[in-house]
Amino acid sequence: MTYLNEVIWITGCFLISAYLLLFLPMHRYREAWVVFLFNQTLTWGIGVVIFSAGRISSPVRPFPNATNQYVLDGYLFYPALSVLSYFLGERCRSRMEVHLLTLSTAALITAWDYTETRFTRLKEYKGGITSLYVFLIAAAALYLTRWFALRFFQDLHKENSRRED
Repeated sequence: MTYLNEVIWITGCFLISAYLLLFLPMHRYREAWVVFLFNQTLTWGIGVVIFSAGRISSPVRPFPNATNQYVLDGYLFYPALSVLSYFLGERCRSRMEVHLLTLSTAALITAWDYTETRFTRLKEYKGGITSLYVFLIAAAALYLTRWFALRFFQDLHKENSRRED
């Protein structure tokens, strides 16, 4: 299939956009942007280090003259999944459910990344980078994003819980 790269990306972008529109409360867009931008910053920083070290290459990328990185995952897809994970985590009743949700989201990111490296030319790993590393980095980024957003909006969450009481 010659258009597999485009099909995977169009499908992924459509699905993630639909999920964000369905699950994201409209009155909490600012909170969603903070989560999105913080995760984007983390994935960009990690990506710069990994790409600069030559561990990952991107033969096919949307902006070849601008950067050597494959920017669409770290700038759109992974941060959007972190927003979904953050807001779905609020529906969890226990810490165990939050951990399971975070690890499931990291597994979804890993599966997406594996699909891109295995079936397309969007990314190629070199020097021992495996899916385990992708999973660990994704889980750490999701946990850090959740921690940052909860600290950043701590007063807002306290005020909302007082209103509910």
